[in-house]
Amino acid sequence: MKYYFGALGLPISSQVEISTELYHSIITDTESLNTVGAIEERYDLIVSNYVEYEKAKLDIALDVFTYSDFRIIRYLEYRRALIRLLNNFLSSCRLYFDQNERDFVSKDVPIVVEISKIKEQIYNSCLSYRIAEYLRNSLQHRTMPIKIELNRSFENHFGNKKVEESVIVLLDKEELIIKDNKHIKKILSDLQSIDKSDIDLRDHLSTYIEKISSIHQYIRDEYRDNYLSAKKNIEEALEKYSIIKIPIERQLQRILYIYSEDEENERIHIETVSDSIIRNIEYLQSRNDGNKKFSSVIIHN
Repeated sequence: MKYYFGALGLPISSQVEISTELYHSIITDTESLNTVGAIEERYDLIVSNYVEYEKAKLDIALDVFTYSDFRIIRYLEYRRALIRLLNNFLSSCRLYFDQNERDFVSKDVPIVVEISKIKEQIYNSCLSYRIAEYLRNSLQHRTMPIKIELNRSFENHFGNKKVEESVIVLLDKEELIIKDNKHIKKILSDLQSIDKSDIDLRDHLSTYIEKISSIHQYIRDEYRDNYLSAKKNIEEALEKYSIIKIPIERQLQRILYIYSEDEENERIHIETVSDSIIRNIEYLQSRNDGNKKFSSVIIHN
């Protein structure tokens, strides 16, 4: 079996034969980068869905208090839109944990065990996390008694009039207990401890995503050494073989392929090797690096 490095779009004569050790090392490092990249993209999906949900509330507030024609049909339209976005956000949270666990099980069983312990600890100690988990599970199986509250208030500060507009998503506690008495048992005492008939979901959801962010940070920390090592190895290989074989005008492309060839010169396995996955990981980590306190960075309209 022979192993080669080549450049996309260049003739076979540009390929370089490499050692078995280097070939398997690059394959392993590429898999590590792909795993880290997938985890970051799943987390970014959670954050993006949450931001989209919050933006929708701002848009609805602007729409409601700009146009005077308000009918119940518009209220129901707003409610459907917010439930859909809320469902997208909560479903992406479930997707994050399910797909990460699927990736980890074949490679890193101890991290699966540790994440399960962390999730259990958070669930037992955090009311908001329990409510959000219940809501996530329930929205996938039944209609939730969710309503929206539209508020407009005026304040006068030193002769200046200040207008505050808000759209608040509420969970009707009493109706929930009546309609879902079969599945509500796990958090029944939690709901009864809340001294309001309607549960304002703002702080519960922001706390929920903060807790998920803390788990994501744990995963980042666990994978940091492997990621940095794989990043260094791939960048060095790209630098070395790009300079040797790719014409100067093509060196910025930074895309190679690696493949194995049997005795009959048949290509067995072809893998693209590029620093684009590294750039994507760096971008996502930087973009989502400050997500520790969503209650302070997300505008609660």
